[in-house]
Amino acid sequence: MVSSIFIELACSNKSVWRLELLTVYAAITYRASVSELSAGESARQRRKDTQAVRRRSNPQAGPSSLRKASD
Repeated sequence: MVSSIFIELACSNKSVWRLELLTVYAAITYRASVSELSAGESARQRRKDTQAVRRRSNPQAGPSSLRKASD
């Protein structure tokens, strides 16, 4: 979890507010990209699991025979 960071400057309050918003935006973007990556990993794992079940159910079958059986 990334929290917002307050940076105190010897400037106006608007500058401090802008910096704080940028850190919050970066935290939200990072969290979204991590969730997309984990969703992609779980989809990839489901495909591997499905392929493993198909191989176990018919060990002699290659990719072409699986396609013929489904036609």
